[in-house]
Amino acid sequence: MTRIFAALVGIAVLSTGFLVVAGRNISTSGAPQTSQPMAGQGLQTVTLKVAKMDCASCVYILQRTLEDVDGVASAKVSYGKSTAIVKYDPAKCQVAQLTAATASIGFPSTVLQ
Repeated sequence: MTRIFAALVGIAVLSTGFLVVAGRNISTSGAPQTSQPMAGQGLQTVTLKVAKMDCASCVYILQRTLEDVDGVASAKVSYGKSTAIVKYDPAKCQVAQLTAATASIGFPSTVLQ
């Protein structure tokens, strides 16, 4: 199963508790770490429709990838709805960067109206 998943989205699971996603190490132990806390002022929210999610692990991978984008305060990914709700600072990032981040790991996304 791990080999199939790795072949599909370029993920390698290491025995040390890390995932390697698109060349980046992501810790799988403990609580997920988010971007640095930001003040609530000036944040915007966008809902992305995410394609190609086919397992629960996709949720974690997408959430961590979006939270790694500079300017993202939080990301909540729903497997059932195939969506990602992202709170971000428009002074630090744009929606195009969010969709590019999801596409770079094999999950194309578009903005829901």
